[in-house]
Amino acid sequence: MTPFPFSWHVALRHCMELMPERQQTILRRCYMGTDSITEIAEGLGRQRTALYKQLARLKEKLLGCIQQRISMVGDES
Repeated sequence: MTPFPFSWHVALRHCMELMPERQQTILRRCYMGTDSITEIAEGLGRQRTALYKQLARLKEKLLGCIQQRISMVGDES
C-alpha cells in the first residue's frame, strides 16, 4: 500500500489525458492493441526503429509526469 491514497493508475490516466491525441493513440495501439509494432509503424508511414524511439521518449515523458503528479499529491497529504 502506498503512503497516500493516490495511485499510479490515476496518475497515468491524468498524464495520458495531457498528451496530444496522436501520442495517446500510439501508446494505446502499441501497449493495448493486438497489432505488432511493424504493423503500427507501417500504418503510420514510419520506420519501426523510429516508432521504438518515439515510444521510448513517450514512456520517459509519462514516467516523469506520473512521478511529478504522485509527488504533488503526496506533498498535499
